[in-house]
Amino acid sequence: MQEPLCCEVTAIDYCGCGYSDFCRPTEASAVADVLATLDQADASFEEVIVWGHSLGTGIALSALSKLLESGRRCKGLVLEAPFLSLPRAASALVTPAAWPDFREGLSRRLARIMGHLQFDSASKICLVAEKMPVTILHGTQDTKVPFEQGQRLSEMGAVPLHSFPCGHNDIAKQPQLSGAQRHPDRIKRLYLLAALEVEKFKNKTLDAQMTGATQGTMTTAQTLQSLVTQDQSVSSDRALESPWRGCEAFHIYLLAQRQLYEGQHEQAMKTSLRLSEYEDILDTQTIYSLIALTTYYNKFFAQCSRAFIKLEASSDVSDEMRTKFADLALSIFTRNAPRDPASHMLPCPKCGTRINDWNITCSSCNHRLAFCVASGRSIFPEDRNASHPYPPGTGGGETIKCRCCRHRMYSNEVRKLRNCPLCHSRLDVTAMHTPSVPH
Repeated sequence: MQEPLCCEVTAIDYCGCGYSDFCRPTEASAVADVLATLDQADASFEEVIVWGHSLGTGIALSALSKLLESGRRCKGLVLEAPFLSLPRAASALVTPAAWPDFREGLSRRLARIMGHLQFDSASKICLVAEKMPVTILHGTQDTKVPFEQGQRLSEMGAVPLHSFPCGHNDIAKQPQLSGAQRHPDRIKRLYLLAALEVEKFKNKTLDAQMTGATQGTMTTAQTLQSLVTQDQSVSSDRALESPWRGCEAFHIYLLAQRQLYEGQHEQAMKTSLRLSEYEDILDTQTIYSLIALTTYYNKFFAQCSRAFIKLEASSDVSDEMRTKFADLALSIFTRNAPRDPASHMLPCPKCGTRINDWNITCSSCNHRLAFCVASGRSIFPEDRNASHPYPPGTGGGETIKCRCCRHRMYSNEVRKLRNCPLCHSRLDVTAMHTPSVPH
């Protein structure tokens, strides 16, 4: 957003959330946080665009209505996946759309129960829309905040509504808005920054919990068990792992593109095939058009055919592009049967079944293979039963592990590197000669 719009971007942690001081969040406290942030902005209010997503839409409307009461206003407002009010959004989550009367009754009951926590956007949209430009973005497949609520809010405020064929958290990945093709390196850095902040949060949480636990009388075994339990509870939170997944997705995308442009077609194919695991991060067209291209170059027409099937069947791809993909697939597969050539076979690290060296999962046990962040290849342990288990230059099962991001890489791929290709932290040079087997 910064470069195309020539703007600064500021994101905040509301009171009681993230790194902010602990308190019980309320509508008033969230609104106060937004107004305090606006007061601290380097730019004047007339140059600020406020962007709210989901719950943030209710906070943004409440904050800007307060701002208007003081005679000030912002340059504009973007509402992404907005709701009519918090009680109405909550009632929509637990009742089917076919029961409108029951849903409305539940909404009124929740409004009484939730007291001051209302975020009544429906009552504020007209006031705000009269004073500044407002735009609504909403996914037609949103299962958390129904599309109808964004549509109704658009009608009430007479503001433009832009719909997208996606869910609650996927609007930013849509081809019309996504910057994956234009600025993947910048997006990777943002994910990396978020991931490193998450690591700080994990360490801070564990330190706080263990400090409290060790103040009492605990045996060494109890202390160790407590540490393991707390580490598992923090590590199991999927929300805390998503920044690393985003970083992985754009790292693999960039790596495959670089390999392709350098003429390393086989390596580019092995790298790009792994992108199929990141459909929650990258859009369908970005993933499978790259897979189709790299597999075509390597004459892996079965994999190429699967990629075209995904492109032609995806509702995320425009009708025009689906037609173009269908025509291209027809021209390719009328001349080439959808078959893959023979490739090198290696043992699955979990079950030992021999699989293709370009596989990302074992076809027998569905084990997900770790990948080398330097080359994009799947990592296999050393096959001691074979006389020549690895092609020349693969480095066998000898890997090193980054201490920061905990991702592995073949040691021969990073002998000339000082920093991890994924997180760019300093590598432990002494570990590069130590064989290790991924688990």
